[in-house]
Amino acid sequence: MKNIKLYTLLLLVSVALASCFEDPGTDITWEGGSYVELDAATTPSGGRDYSYLRLSDGTTYESGINVLRVSADASSAVTVSFTIDESTSTAIEGVHYTVSGTSATIESGSWVESLPITVLADNIEPGEVWTLDITLTDASIPLGEKVSATATLSIQCPSELAGIVDYEMLSNNFGGPNVSGSFEWIELPSNGVYTWETYTFGSYQTQYGCCEQGRTSVLNITDVCRNLSISSADGYGCPWSLNVDSVNGDEMTVTVSGDCVKGYTMRFTRQDGETWNILPN
Repeated sequence: MKNIKLYTLLLLVSVALASCFEDPGTDITWEGGSYVELDAATTPSGGRDYSYLRLSDGTTYESGINVLRVSADASSAVTVSFTIDESTSTAIEGVHYTVSGTSATIESGSWVESLPITVLADNIEPGEVWTLDITLTDASIPLGEKVSATATLSIQCPSELAGIVDYEMLSNNFGGPNVSGSFEWIELPSNGVYTWETYTFGSYQTQYGCCEQGRTSVLNITDVCRNLSISSADGYGCPWSLNVDSVNGDEMTVTVSGDCVKGYTMRFTRQDGETWNILPN
């Protein structure tokens, strides 16, 4: 009798568990209709930031400012028209961006398409932020509620020059020996700023037995979007300038000149074998 009761209980539990895994008929179906909206308008702020890598070589970018199809059906193409309000936008057409049309087409089978806006990254300086006020004005399916937004355009200039570098002084104008050796490009907390803990690499004081010892000799080198410059004076308060003569893979030749000390030409070779991502002047 006990066995019959136990079997009955197990059967009831099995039936209950099986019913938990049966399809309850609750398939989710999109019933919100079909419409288009501007991706940048879907954020809490009503805008989106777009950043581009500036290479200082004429490279341009598709803006990545997208229009979205919100629909369960993507079987047909959708054409979307838009405008840019030049009276409120700070970005200038032909300077910071170009436009190749006033509409975009979301192809069949797709839910997203970029607006035909090209960003001219080389014309945007580090720290600058330019805005585009964009509105969707018409589409071959209804427009949604989120159709206007401000897109902000800015650039990034990654700099990777830190490391141990071999140097060879090719010539100098102060009569010292043409020295060679290695030293470290030390990156400072500010992006793209490096320190040379010397400015004549020992050649000047070897010739004259003075002058760098006992005084700071640090020069700060700044890389702004692949353009090098010296951003500090030497220990005597004398400004220096730098000209990049040539770049060939991991070798770079520069001419350094000072207002107080005549300059020199130096070849730098990266010990890590990486290419100097720097433009000649």
